[in-house]
Amino acid sequence: MGNRADRRSKKKQQPRWEKRFTSEQRINAMCRNGITPKDVDNAYAQGRKDERSAVLDYCMKDCYAGFLLAAHEVFGFGHDRCLRLLRAADERITNSLASDEAIEEVFRTVGVKINFYRPDRITDVLEGG
Repeated sequence: MGNRADRRSKKKQQPRWEKRFTSEQRINAMCRNGITPKDVDNAYAQGRKDERSAVLDYCMKDCYAGFLLAAHEVFGFGHDRCLRLLRAADERITNSLASDEAIEEVFRTVGVKINFYRPDRITDVLEGG
């Protein structure tokens, strides 16, 4: 049997998990196709950024809609008040330095404590809650 036949026979006898490429073999194959490791890192970083943006957009849409519906239901806000509330909230959200600072400001100015690590996230401090 020739050298090539020996290699193929040994490869067929290997367990399936050993037949996969090593990390170095993958990198060499990508480089032969014109893809550098830096290209892979950049694509990965861009994908993470796009994913995070999509998740944040989805969450913000739900929050905005929830606040407006609650304002309408609880306080009877109509179109104009809801629009003013949403614009003011959006201004605060987009220009806030950090969520911890915003939560601390809510506690100082309104007397409501927000803690997302507890089951009862919102506590009315003025009523002794």
